Amino acid sequence: MKTLAPLLAQQFAGRLPGLGTAYVLKDRLSLTDSGSKLLGVDEGKMCSTHVITSDDPDRVDDVVVTKGIYLVNFKTNPIAFFGHQVFPLPIGKWATRDGDKCTIRLKDHEAIGTCYYSQRTKEAEQVFALVAEGILRATSIGFNPMAEPEPRDGRKSNPISLQRGYVFPKVDLLEVSIVGIPAQPTATLVRECLSRNKLAGGAILAPIRKSLEALSEPSPA
Repeated sequence: MKTLAPLLAQQFAGRLPGLGTAYVLKDRLSLTDSGSKLLGVDEGKMCSTHVITSDDPDRVDDVVVTKGIYLVNFKTNPIAFFGHQVFPLPIGKWATRDGDKCTIRLKDHEAIGTCYYSQRTKEAEQVFALVAEGILRATSIGFNPMAEPEPRDGRKSNPISLQRGYVFPKVDLLEVSIVGIPAQPTATLVRECLSRNKLAGGAILAPIRKSLEALSEPSPA
């Protein structure tokens, strides 16, 4: 990583979400596939299943190769956050309650995982309620690159992105977060939720309200 960090700092300086560091965040909601990747919710077990990442280019035309995701370290601590540590504590884990078996499965072109939410914290209850209601539908992965990123072929670049992206052939997965990305289709749902000021039987917590307010209006052009 000592030789890779300066390269990343040069390539991703001034870019989001890289910000010139070796720790990179990638949102699942990509320009090429803006539909929901929430695959299912089980309210009885308080869990939700998602496509956490895929080989599709993301919003800045980068690709994380699914087959290159290294899970050995992640399996020892399969942590789940809301918005990459908006709260001081995790909201759950990407592992079964019984047996603590990691739920993330790597397929040919996508990775699928099931998040089991904490049943003891109000923060986790409210985030799960937002997922079950269809307001939070996206995920984001945090990782350290284990190999130098490669420039994408310009002919295959995302036509909507304004910049040429990179391919991350091998990454060490650090964490997977439930996130909210401003989008017109969910704005009405978010405004209704804010007007009720109720989630999981209680008032909306301040960090969650702040995130919802950002989702209540379309992104500026």
